[in-house]
Amino acid sequence: MTGAEAGKQAENQEESMREAVSGDPSEKKPKQDGEKLRLMFVGKIAAGKTSLCQRLNHEELTYRKTQTVQVLANDINMIDTPGEYLERRMFRGPLMVTAMNADLILLVQSALDEQTMFPPQFTTMFPKPCIGIVTKIDKAENRKIEIAEKYLEYAGVETSFRVSNVTEEGIPELYRYLEAFEEKLQTAAGEASEKKVGNEAESTQEI
Repeated sequence: MTGAEAGKQAENQEESMREAVSGDPSEKKPKQDGEKLRLMFVGKIAAGKTSLCQRLNHEELTYRKTQTVQVLANDINMIDTPGEYLERRMFRGPLMVTAMNADLILLVQSALDEQTMFPPQFTTMFPKPCIGIVTKIDKAENRKIEIAEKYLEYAGVETSFRVSNVTEEGIPELYRYLEAFEEKLQTAAGEASEKKVGNEAESTQEI
């Protein structure tokens, strides 16, 4: 593939991402009180992102290769990104675009992988909070799990969870964290709404 072709492909992928997540992020409205939590999953191919989405949505685990950005709406809104978007640098831009539509970004690292695709301080490219997820812990020895956690730490993650999509180990703890995170967002959205109403009332009185 030539440089021009690669650039064109990246542009097409970015445009597809914009459409998949409902438009230009510059037009994205702030989160409103009562809206569902929006998560974005980032990780290399076969890291377990899609299986984690299925597990969090209480679905049966069925393998499928994510080819394009998938927006899954259920109890939690999830944005499942293809592994290529992390593995190929030309797609880092589209990842940043998609992140504008998320409340929380989950970096997914398989405990079975000897290496990582997350560069140091990877989280700094996103304007949203990030957490780390170590997957496939049912198949890995503790040493590899700890290495995976270190990879996420180097990427800039401060909070991480160990999970198995098969045995569900660690899933309840992750779910409780997400519920608490969503509650904080809802509280902040409610306070912002009340403040806006108060400001509008003051402006009306002045008129």
